[in-house]
Amino acid sequence: MNTVSPADPGDTHLVDDATPPRGIPTFPDRADSSSSGASQGEVDGRDEASPAPGDGPVPLPQPVASQVTAVIVTNGHTPYLRPLLVSLVGHDLLPGRIVLADVSVEGTAQLPSGLSWPVRPEIVRVPGAKNFGSAVSRALAQVDPPVREQWLWLFHDDCVVHSGALSALLRVVEYSASVQVIGAKHVRYGAPSDLLDVGYSVAPGGRRFTGVEPGEYDQGQHDGRDDVYAVGLTGALVYRDLWAELGGTDPGFGRYGDSLEFCRRARLHGARVVVAPQAVVEHAQASLLGLRGSSQLLPTPRPTVLDDDVDEPSFAARLSGQRLFAASNRPFIAFPFVVLFLLILAPFRALARIARKQPRRAWTELLSPLGLAARVGQVFASRRRIVKARRVPLSVLAPMQVSLADLVQFYRDRRLARSALRRQLFGLSELDRREVRALAAKRRSVFVVLLSMLAVVTAVAMRDLLPAVVDRGRLMGGALVSADGGWSDLWRVWSSGWVRDGLGASAPADPLVQTLAPVVALTAGNMQWAVNITVVAVLLASGVGAWFAAGAVSRSVVIRLWASLFWVASPALLVAVGQGRLGALIAHSALPWLVVALVRACGVQARDVLQGPVLRYERRQDEQLRAQLAERDTVAARPVAEQSVSSPRQSLAALGGAALVFAVLTAAAPVLLLPGVVLVGTAAVFTRTRALWCVPLPALAVLGPLLLRAVVNWDVGGWRIMFADPGAPFPYDVPDRWQLLLGLPVAVDVPMLSDGWSSAVVGALPFVAGALVLTAALLALMRRGTAVRAVRFSWWVVVLGLATAVASSSVVVSASGGQFVTGWAGAGVSVVWLGLLGACVSAADGLVARTHDYSFGWRQVALGVAGLLVLVVPVGSLALWSDDRVFAGEDSPLQRHEGAVIPAVAQQMQSSGRAARVLLLDSVDDDRVRYQLVHHDGPHLFETSTVVNVAQLGGRPDDIAEIVAHVARGLEAEDGPSLVFLLAQQGIGSVFVPGDDPVLAAQLTSRIDRVAGIERVSSQELGTLWRVNPLAVDPAQATAAPVGVPSLAGGMTAGDQEPERVTVIAGEPAWAVVYEVGSDRSGDAVLGRPQAVSAGPLTVSSTLPSGQGERLLVLAENAAPGWHASVQGRSLVPTEVQGMQAFEIPASAYEGQSLAVSYERSSQLPWLILQCAVLVVFTFLAIPVRRKGGGA
Repeated sequence: MNTVSPADPGDTHLVDDATPPRGIPTFPDRADSSSSGASQGEVDGRDEASPAPGDGPVPLPQPVASQVTAVIVTNGHTPYLRPLLVSLVGHDLLPGRIVLADVSVEGTAQLPSGLSWPVRPEIVRVPGAKNFGSAVSRALAQVDPPVREQWLWLFHDDCVVHSGALSALLRVVEYSASVQVIGAKHVRYGAPSDLLDVGYSVAPGGRRFTGVEPGEYDQGQHDGRDDVYAVGLTGALVYRDLWAELGGTDPGFGRYGDSLEFCRRARLHGARVVVAPQAVVEHAQASLLGLRGSSQLLPTPRPTVLDDDVDEPSFAARLSGQRLFAASNRPFIAFPFVVLFLLILAPFRALARIARKQPRRAWTELLSPLGLAARVGQVFASRRRIVKARRVPLSVLAPMQVSLADLVQFYRDRRLARSALRRQLFGLSELDRREVRALAAKRRSVFVVLLSMLAVVTAVAMRDLLPAVVDRGRLMGGALVSADGGWSDLWRVWSSGWVRDGLGASAPADPLVQTLAPVVALTAGNMQWAVNITVVAVLLASGVGAWFAAGAVSRSVVIRLWASLFWVASPALLVAVGQGRLGALIAHSALPWLVVALVRACGVQARDVLQGPVLRYERRQDEQLRAQLAERDTVAARPVAEQSVSSPRQSLAALGGAALVFAVLTAAAPVLLLPGVVLVGTAAVFTRTRALWCVPLPALAVLGPLLLRAVVNWDVGGWRIMFADPGAPFPYDVPDRWQLLLGLPVAVDVPMLSDGWSSAVVGALPFVAGALVLTAALLALMRRGTAVRAVRFSWWVVVLGLATAVASSSVVVSASGGQFVTGWAGAGVSVVWLGLLGACVSAADGLVARTHDYSFGWRQVALGVAGLLVLVVPVGSLALWSDDRVFAGEDSPLQRHEGAVIPAVAQQMQSSGRAARVLLLDSVDDDRVRYQLVHHDGPHLFETSTVVNVAQLGGRPDDIAEIVAHVARGLEAEDGPSLVFLLAQQGIGSVFVPGDDPVLAAQLTSRIDRVAGIERVSSQELGTLWRVNPLAVDPAQATAAPVGVPSLAGGMTAGDQEPERVTVIAGEPAWAVVYEVGSDRSGDAVLGRPQAVSAGPLTVSSTLPSGQGERLLVLAENAAPGWHASVQGRSLVPTEVQGMQAFEIPASAYEGQSLAVSYERSSQLPWLILQCAVLVVFTFLAIPVRRKGGGA
């Protein structure tokens, strides 16, 4: 067969259309060749066996491009190899040679049987090749005879070439000798109408930019492309000399990015890289999509709005290639700055991935800069390859790179395209829209009824508390204390690790404080206002949450209504409101939202079933196009790519929401942590949702310090911490076990008819409500069908809730007013109530529809009576309770306070630079008093700690118990300093006795008046106030007791030394005081000439007062390792004075030098970082930015 010589590679002039392409053989027409031979007198050289002219037409031989060698890289014998070889040998233009490079270690590649081979493939074993380019280069080096053809036609085995592709590629060559890399149009394997790429460019970060939407249909819209930055090497025609000069692809890029890197060097070498859109290659992208593991020919998944993460298995390798490309695109000297920039950018990119619901990719984003730093050798080698290949300036690449404007426009177009696809996937017909609107209107009407009922109950029951939402007064009483403060106070309590309970303690703050942060944000940083809103709006929040929780199980609006009413009428909620249990209120409100999030995270939520047809998107032209290709007998049978269909999916956004709600729930009621983890684990097992195991992570992070303290102090009762209820200790009557099962968190007397009919009915209503729900839940166990698993799971919730309630009510967690306080049983009772209602809702769903199958009879009557009861009982319970918030005859101590709790004089002492405390005394009876050191206007939420309360049960000494006892009796100690000096040393500037009980208060005030140095300031309806004035007492009375004699005050220690006798002559009470150190006649230490230092909350940022010699800075706080002080930036030596924190000031320090004091717990910073990181991650995960499905 005659061929023409290839054109000169340097010839770039235009040629005539009749000029044959460079390297393409010419195939003379049979008629022309016959006439030419006759004219030249050539003899017919046909073989004798050839058919005579009269025997019929002779089939034409397949044309062969003798200057083209096809190189196929395969990993052994794969299901993709046969279709590719069929498409090649059946091609309209055969390559002159076919080389099959087998990279498998076993060398299992073999030619398929049953095929004729016009050009027989040559198999070359190249095991262990690092990437596609290495396999090609090694195969070319090993093949015998050596490849001398000018063009290499490169293939992965997972592709199919369409007829006419090689001719289209070769036609491009004839127009310019500088064109040395020609790529093909890539379409999806099995769906030729779906575009993959028509050449591509690159973003500054190294990411390929094809300009093609995922799933975009090929309508010729990109066929005008020619010169591009790069093309995919699959199906590409590459000039052999260029391949040899550049050394093939860079082995450092692995499977991904090698085509882009090769084309970059080809461009810099002076070669043109173009794409031939008429050359079509179907590419399965088996490695990219993780399809290599199968021995069968799998359909290539089509990315859609439902699932565009089909390339997840290869993301880490692709990102590594992008980072390597970007780093090698810059001078090597800039490599450290590139790594540093990526390290700074990595957390933000990871958060963006999390917000897009790609948590695995987020982890890869965080690790990618470290991976790049470890590949410094590959970056250097890649830079050397670029420098070696470059013959033209780098500026030739700039016009072909993607600009920022192009990226913004592309992502905008993609967002619009996905929005259109979403409408196409989930769009409804007009009949369906009408039905959806009718259902929505019905839901809205019933929901408005529910809101109206809850609003009325709230307005009536909390009519005396509602003004606190408007005028920002304070709600106090029972377990609820004041919460004055803002963001700075909230952050200080959260981050300091110091609780100002008494003289302070090194302990974590109750996690309840952190749960209020979102509400504080809504109230512009007003903590008290946030607490007021939380308490007043708890009925509405609980009812709305129950509405949506019931809607996740049943779509019946009637069922959702009565479930919401029963949840709001729960005795656990009503009693918690009456007793001011803030943590219990938050926990009860959070439980329904946790159900909503968990159900949606598992993808098992109930959906509205539409009766009309739902419009689904139609199939595209794939089947027609495949039929046309099948008629040509050039494309082997391949699997049809199925279109995606909408189906219920698990929601990562709901998973993030569930984790955050669970953190709020356990922070408000730590006792629910263990049962919550068990329930979440059970749901994860039965619904096969492994991601649910991540739900407890934020809760464990938030409760981590509390759990650690419980474990460390386990032997002394630290485990009690997990049963304690946040807030002030408030005793209650523990109920019997059977009352807990009925949903009663406190003991309720069984009503007797002897008390009167009305009293008996009112008293029996809580029992009737609990018995009604319990009976319905027991009957739900008889239900069959799809509701069985939900009912059984609900009863598992009941069992765990009951066990939690029993355990809580049996564990003593604190002492108050001379009596022990057990853990609050209401949290477990709320879980019991949740499980009972869950069983009822699950079983009741569809019950009305089933009665339609029977004629009117007892079934309909029983259902009507049950429906009437389930509406009347909760409404009646709420109506009776809302009258005066009385439950089971127990009055509510919760009240709104408009005025001050502490007189203004005492508040002035607190807020001044002295930061003096107020000793709050209150008589319990004739023999007992309650006391508390307060730094605000009354007891404060920030100054309560379950850790401290439990520690006192475990034997932690009370700092001022003996001093308070002597003050309350009005008696000085037999030995030791006067009481007024001891009070001043503790930073107590005033003593206050409230006037709630005039009789008991009068007895207490008469005794306090006898204490020297405690001067009465005022006596009014609010109470009686005294000022602590040690200056009015002879300093000789401050002398400490002799060594060996018990005293109310301790001594002074330094390190591990034994306490020594020390006399402190206190001045005006202050939080931070500087004393001059001296000695008495016996040589014992004397601290005198006190000078107060201006202080803030747990901090000092002031200057040293005047003084001489060595001095001591004494703080009115318990000594702890976390206290730090410095003068002019030089740390002071810590010590102790009578158990309080002190620091030694050297004699070289002088007046006016800066003095700083702070508390920093060393273990607190890691916890803060961990908590912030976990909460931020799950907050971004909970943002619903990527909808995975539709539905009502």
